[in-house]
Amino acid sequence: MSSIITSLSPAQVAQLSTTAIQSLQTTDIAALTTAQAAALTSTQVNAMETVDLQYLAGTQVAALSTAVVHALLTLQFDNFTTTQLSNLTSTQASVLTAGEFSTRLRGNGALNVALWNPLETTLALTHLIFEGTLDQFPGLKICAAHGGGYLPSYMHRTDAGCKTFPQQCKPGIPRQPPTEYLKRLYYDSLVFTPEALRHLVAEVGPTHVVMGTDYPYPWVSQPVEHILDTPGLSDAEREGILGTNAARLLGIQG
Repeated sequence: MSSIITSLSPAQVAQLSTTAIQSLQTTDIAALTTAQAAALTSTQVNAMETVDLQYLAGTQVAALSTAVVHALLTLQFDNFTTTQLSNLTSTQASVLTAGEFSTRLRGNGALNVALWNPLETTLALTHLIFEGTLDQFPGLKICAAHGGGYLPSYMHRTDAGCKTFPQQCKPGIPRQPPTEYLKRLYYDSLVFTPEALRHLVAEVGPTHVVMGTDYPYPWVSQPVEHILDTPGLSDAEREGILGTNAARLLGIQG
């Protein structure tokens, strides 16, 4: 059927019934052009088996609409190949990571980058702590973008969470208070104000903060001055944040 599939226009592909979609062979799916893949609807994708979706090429995955990518959240997306995942566009990845939040992040204010990106970092770090990953890999070194999101500024609430609601926590996981793990991680300095950076350093320690810019995006124009203007830092601590902390983290010899 692959020759028939390729002869269909994208508009015709979008009109295929779920029964027709379910009858497609893996060779038919692999034969879809990027324009045809872009025309697939979320209903059609939901009608596919996960094993069928694995036959989409990377370029086909990159062509999927955001509505279709959101529909994939209901499937076993973990079964996608590395090639497929590496071809996801930044917009598609934002939809996947935002999940149920994606519709609430629409609208004025660039909420998907101003709000969601640091919130995503907060969620990722919290899961690493509470799922026991950092206990399982005690030597793992992680540098968190967005200054660690909102977690360093509100991390003591996580210490109180399992004490207040023990029925929602697994006994013995994590092994230490959550705040202890945050002091093992590293953070970039992209928190926008000297006072915010002073607070981050006070919570996680000056040796665990490195200079961040988010280049090529123009979030900050003077990342070095931002560190130099932060109150309460010694010259040695400023030097560390400007470079030696990152060099030590990356194993770069001076």
